Amino acid sequence: MGKVVWFTGLSGSGKTTIALRLKKELEKQDKTVHILDGDVVRNELHKDLGFSREDIRENNRLIALLAKKYQDSSDFVLVPIISPYREDRAMARSIIGPSFMELYVNCSLDGCIKRDVKGLYQKALAGEIDNLIGVADSNPYEAPENPELEINTEKNDLDTSIDLISSRLLKDKLPFETSFPEIKMAIEGILEAGKAVMEIYSRDYDISRDKDGEPTTEADKKSNQILMNALGKTGHMILSEEDVNDEKRLGEEYVWIVDPIDGTSDFVNKTGEFTIMVGLVKDHVPVLGLVLWPPQKILFIGEKGKGAYKLEKGEWQKIRCSSKTDLKECRLMRSRHHLSEEEQRVASELGITMAAARGSSLKAMDIAQGSGDLYFTLTSKIKQWDTCASYCILTEAGGKMTDIFGNALQYNTTKVNHENGILATNGIVHENFIKNCQRH
Repeated sequence: MGKVVWFTGLSGSGKTTIALRLKKELEKQDKTVHILDGDVVRNELHKDLGFSREDIRENNRLIALLAKKYQDSSDFVLVPIISPYREDRAMARSIIGPSFMELYVNCSLDGCIKRDVKGLYQKALAGEIDNLIGVADSNPYEAPENPELEINTEKNDLDTSIDLISSRLLKDKLPFETSFPEIKMAIEGILEAGKAVMEIYSRDYDISRDKDGEPTTEADKKSNQILMNALGKTGHMILSEEDVNDEKRLGEEYVWIVDPIDGTSDFVNKTGEFTIMVGLVKDHVPVLGLVLWPPQKILFIGEKGKGAYKLEKGEWQKIRCSSKTDLKECRLMRSRHHLSEEEQRVASELGITMAAARGSSLKAMDIAQGSGDLYFTLTSKIKQWDTCASYCILTEAGGKMTDIFGNALQYNTTKVNHENGILATNGIVHENFIKNCQRH
């Protein structure tokens, strides 16, 4: 049964424009999509209905019933309709059931008046129309209080709006059957954080230094706030780079481990190679990992026993590590900012000549999708939030992540540092790297 997306908003907010474009994008993913435009349906099927309170309610009811009929033959039914009253939208939700999704296309009355695509506002302000929704006292527009998704078309252009909606619709159809209902809140939180981070990235912002001398920005704090609010709804405790380390988490079975921005130096230096990381740990082992690459709008996800995937341009793709077996043929993903002379020496003595500088957790994501083969660091400064999400994704892609000696990594422990470095590989060359490294 298909999902019904009920677009609500003032006339001129962009509902139909978005719905038409969204239909094309979803059809590229082989989805069956039907549009029930409120104006078209009213003009063709409900000509006898006007704009009295009773007629608006009846029009909403009839369109909801029609949308329900199309569910059986569609992946998505898109309903761009003003639908001004909360009571009527609640009625539509009750008719359609759990597959109903309220999408608020938010544009202020002033913004809609400036656009005035159909010339209705000019007529209303001139007294030629006395019942225009949102203008007439008799027909107010009641904005949704808790929609599944809200798109502000004064702040977001059409491409951004489509990306946000299609990502949300397709993530609701995960490429695997999840064992963790918390995944929904995690995805919503990380996508919202990504949007906020990119808004800050595009303008001037202050930069400060934390206690370790690392840069931190307004974006780190904003992303953390959004993630704490979203993940807090799951009831699990959270260990975050940007928050107080509450050691009550040590007695918990499940704990979120979060890096609001991994690669703040890359954020500050405008390389575009920063990510947002969210991992869920059960009994010291990551069981769920999400990594968002905001500038490229790519979401990586892995769940223990379910595989690893990435969501790019609205399409889920399964990802796998490379099958390289010879260390000398492997591509080393090295740190852009923290490569030591000792690490360069080890790579040279092992005969690894192909290398690429990469920021943040993108090194692990490159390995997970086969464009890189290994990454290592000897430092004891790497924290659990730097690796938790990517550990799960890399492992599910067929790779392996341990300390530099091959020992299993532990999460949700008293010490949050990985004290013996990190080794991440395609899995095949892992033991060979450790043996050869020990010789040198």
